[in-house]
Amino acid sequence: MLGLSNTEANELQEDQSYLFNVLKNVTLPGGNEHHFVLAGPNDKRYLLRSSYYSHYPIRVGSSIPCRVDKINCSGQVFLEPAHPYYSEGQRYDFLLLRITEDLDIWGKTIHTAWVRDLHWLEWPCPIKSPHHFEPGLSHLSCRVERIRKGQLILSLPSILGFQVKLRKGQIYDFKVHERKEYIQYYVLEGPNGSYHKIPQRFYQHFNYEIGTDISGKVLDIEHDGSYKIEPLNPYYRINQVYMFKFLRMETRATGLGEKSGIIWVLDHFGQPNKMKAHEWQLAITDYHPEMLPCRVMKFKKGRLLLENLADEN
Repeated sequence: MLGLSNTEANELQEDQSYLFNVLKNVTLPGGNEHHFVLAGPNDKRYLLRSSYYSHYPIRVGSSIPCRVDKINCSGQVFLEPAHPYYSEGQRYDFLLLRITEDLDIWGKTIHTAWVRDLHWLEWPCPIKSPHHFEPGLSHLSCRVERIRKGQLILSLPSILGFQVKLRKGQIYDFKVHERKEYIQYYVLEGPNGSYHKIPQRFYQHFNYEIGTDISGKVLDIEHDGSYKIEPLNPYYRINQVYMFKFLRMETRATGLGEKSGIIWVLDHFGQPNKMKAHEWQLAITDYHPEMLPCRVMKFKKGRLLLENLADEN
C-alpha cells in the first residue's frame, strides 16, 4: 500500500509520496515532448514527461500518487507516479522470453533473462545461470527492486538468480581495487567479497589510489543488477555549513511562465557546483559577492548538492 504524505509542496522530500492533480497536457516551446502539468499539495506546478508513462492510466482531471524520485541541485523536482499494477519490493511472475549473454568488467560471461510484464513490455532480470529455464514456457518470480521512469528494475532473489546483498540508502566501506583504463572505471571491493564499479570521470579530483579506503552510499540498483554507488566526499560532510567562492549566477525561464536562477560556486577541490538562487538575489543587478555560506545536502557524481544560506540582510 502506498503511503501518502500531507507535507506542503515546498517541503517535498525525496522518496516520499504525495497526491498530485493532473491539470493538462502541454508541449514545451522548442521541443516535441509532451508533458503532464501536475498540481502538488499546495498547487505548485510540476512537469511529468508523458512518454515514459503511456502504459499508465494517467488522465487530465485525475489525481495520482507520485513518489519524489529526486530533487536536483537547482531545486527541480522529479516525480515517479505509482505503477498501476506493480509495487516496489514485491514479487510477481513474469513470462521468460529469452536469455542473453554479455561480459562483465572482468571479462566473465553474465546472463540476463528478458521477461514480459502485464503490459507486454520487456524488461531485463540478471540471473546466475541459464540452466533450468525454458524461454517461452518458464515463468520467473522476479522482485521489483525499483520503478524509474515507468521502467521495472527486477532481480531474481533465489539460488539461481541475483542475490541482493547491499541495501539502498545504506553506507558501506569499500576499497579501490583496480582502475580499468579502457572503460574508465574504478573497481571497488565491497562487503562479502563483492566488486562494483564507479565512473572515473566523476571522481578524478579525489585522487584515488589503488588500495584507498572509501565509504560509499548505495543510491540505487541498475537494470543489470549492479549497484549505483556514490562515494562520500573526503572533505565535506552532509548537513554541515561551509563558505564557497562565488563564480557566477545564471537565470532562465522554467517553461511554466516562471523565472529561476542558478548560482555557481567553487568547492575545496576546485570543482564548480550549482545551487538555486533566492528571488532577492535575482533582483540584484550584477550580483557578485566574494563568498557564500552553503549547507551540503548530499553528494552526486562527485559534486555537491548545496542549500543556499545567503541572507538578504
